[in-house]
Amino acid sequence: MLTVQTLSKNFGSLRALDRVSLDVPRNTIAGIIGPNGAGKTTLLLGMAGLLPMDSGRLYWEDQFIPDRTRSQILFYVEDAIRPHAQLPVEFVLHFYASVFGRKQTLTESIIDRLQLRDFVRVRVSDLSKGTAKRFLIALGLLSTQPILMLDEPFDGLDLKQTLGVIPLLREISSAGRFSARA
Repeated sequence: MLTVQTLSKNFGSLRALDRVSLDVPRNTIAGIIGPNGAGKTTLLLGMAGLLPMDSGRLYWEDQFIPDRTRSQILFYVEDAIRPHAQLPVEFVLHFYASVFGRKQTLTESIIDRLQLRDFVRVRVSDLSKGTAKRFLIALGLLSTQPILMLDEPFDGLDLKQTLGVIPLLREISSAGRFSARA
């Protein structure tokens, strides 16, 4: 279980998070819903240890997780980034697969399931918004941390693409990994 206890974050006089607490059991897909500016991304960044919080703690399986070691437990996929923008999609995906010790067959399966086959030779910087989002989800699926956090996972996807991603998230959840998304 992932436990978040009283995370708080201020930006000057603006209180972005005010003692947010939650529990997310294993094999769960959890979503964070709220209007723009509600602090969803701030919460995910704080959970991932990428943005220092003013207070609060994170636990995984009842063990405290310091900020500096959270990347061993959580893999955070930020919204609207283009990592390795000048490289082709296929190269980047296979590179990440090798970093995470994933088999080529898994990488190829993810490419097919996320309908990226027609874009494997395209530079990441040249992808449309929806294709770039599917590419980012693929990177997340190749990671091996038990918790996958996706910021705005469906932004830029059409309904058919969204309906194709949801079963993938359910599969990884039922396999013992879970995802949080804002």
